[in-house]
Amino acid sequence: MSSRRSNAFCTDSHWVGRSNCKLCHIRHTMLFSVLPEEDLEQLLLPIDNIRFDRYTQLYDEATSPEHVYSIRSGWVKLEVRRSNGDSRITRLLGPGDVAGLEVILGKKYRHSAIAMGNVDICRIPCSVIHQLNGQNPLLFKNLLSQWEKSLEQADFIITELSTGTARQRVSKLLHILSRINKSLTFDSMARSEMASLLGLTTETVSRMIAELKRAGSLVEKDQQITLISLDHHQD
Repeated sequence: MSSRRSNAFCTDSHWVGRSNCKLCHIRHTMLFSVLPEEDLEQLLLPIDNIRFDRYTQLYDEATSPEHVYSIRSGWVKLEVRRSNGDSRITRLLGPGDVAGLEVILGKKYRHSAIAMGNVDICRIPCSVIHQLNGQNPLLFKNLLSQWEKSLEQADFIITELSTGTARQRVSKLLHILSRINKSLTFDSMARSEMASLLGLTTETVSRMIAELKRAGSLVEKDQQITLISLDHHQD
């Protein structure tokens, strides 16, 4: 079976291959960082390394809950659909974060997960998590840590990004995006998406970005933003 997996031909052009966690240069930040190398051979064979283009959907609430998604590079937004049909972004995830943790408990996906820019992920079957969890208690501790991190970020978005002047809230969000991407240069969000996160109108967000550009606080080019000197406490 393992031979057929390693030699399989995949019709998805975004499929890169079977993951090799031992050679992953950011393994220390990923979900399986606590596992010894001897556990990384056969048990991790079903894990796929996949790349998603900008605005590609990883999963939504109707997707069969069979995988979690460990992000290697890029960033992903989680959003929920309201009863009136509108969507609200609830969380932003970057390298080292895991999307879809709720399915490990047998739950359905609670969000739609959408790539913001180009995203490189490891798609992990829940069966692998359960198998490893029974053998390595440190993995369970790592999962709890990921869960706590996700809850903290959700609370931060609800509290921090909904207070202050419009300019302060836009600046805070740009700082968060820079931190998630671990770089002063990162893929920009659509103004409407920023407005959804901040509880502002799209027009207000556009005006604040334009003001920050004129002030020399940031540069925007080719759908990327570079922060120059941005104080998120500014009025």
